[in-house]
Amino acid sequence: PISTDICYIVVVVMNFFFCAKYAGFAPSVRKVFLKPLISSALCGVSAVLAFTLLDKFISSHFVTTVFSIAFAAVVYFVAILLLGALEKEDFDFIPKGKTLYRLLNKIKLVK
Repeated sequence: PISTDICYIVVVVMNFFFCAKYAGFAPSVRKVFLKPLISSALCGVSAVLAFTLLDKFISSHFVTTVFSIAFAAVVYFVAILLLGALEKEDFDFIPKGKTLYRLLNKIKLVK
């Protein structure tokens, strides 16, 4: 697993290098990596905390797991929105994305 992770890191670094060199395009490390990393960390922590809390009250691990995953997904989505990791163009790739963008724009969760 460690060598696989290193391999993917090397591929990502090489892609960034060659995009910058040949395409004249350097993706923002903050937008591409930092904001999703923070959102992912919050997602993981919330999943563990939700599972730990629900496990005390619900005897079924299946139900506890499903609720924890659902809660973590909501936390990730909200974190991505609050950190501003999504732009208007990103919603074009989501089914009903324009409608979702208009709704989120009305409640000031996206720019």
